[in-house]
Amino acid sequence: MVGTVNSIGQFFGLFAGGFISDKYGRKVVLIWGMVLCAICGIVRAFMPTYEWFLVFEFLDAAFGAGTYICGFVLGVELVGPKKRVLTGILSSSCYTFGEIFTAVAAWAVQSWRSLIFVLYSPIFLLISYIWLVPESVRWNLSKGRVEEAKKILRKAAKVNGKELSENTLEKLSLIEIDQEKDDNDSFGRVLLA
Repeated sequence: MVGTVNSIGQFFGLFAGGFISDKYGRKVVLIWGMVLCAICGIVRAFMPTYEWFLVFEFLDAAFGAGTYICGFVLGVELVGPKKRVLTGILSSSCYTFGEIFTAVAAWAVQSWRSLIFVLYSPIFLLISYIWLVPESVRWNLSKGRVEEAKKILRKAAKVNGKELSENTLEKLSLIEIDQEKDDNDSFGRVLLA
């Protein structure tokens, strides 16, 4: 039953995670989804009944699955086209390393409650991602946040030892103008219909 509830939670988490990350950003869902996942995981260890344990199993799986996909998308969106396959492979490999770590920790700890603390406590370190991880450039552009996208691209270029001309960055403003034009055209079409 726990496995079934976990699978159902993952289904809902993947579904909801996509919508929420499209509205509020990949970074927000990545950080706060994992923190909520950790809270639900740790609280689950203190549940007095099996039913409450299942509720927090569902929530843990929902937050975890939604966050995993947002982390994957954010990672792929932050790199150029030539590095996307490698980034996807490395992101997917992290899942495997997590499973190996879980097995080693379970062998070393032996108590399931202690194991939950060992596995979920480090997740709170992801709060540092607020300052370390940039939001997706693509998401910023889709929301009309061109200046934020330019700032992220300037920083990425600096870290990579590259230089971006202002002329290149101004092309991002053209994307915003095209989007506004499309939005106005569709608004006009609605008024005429």
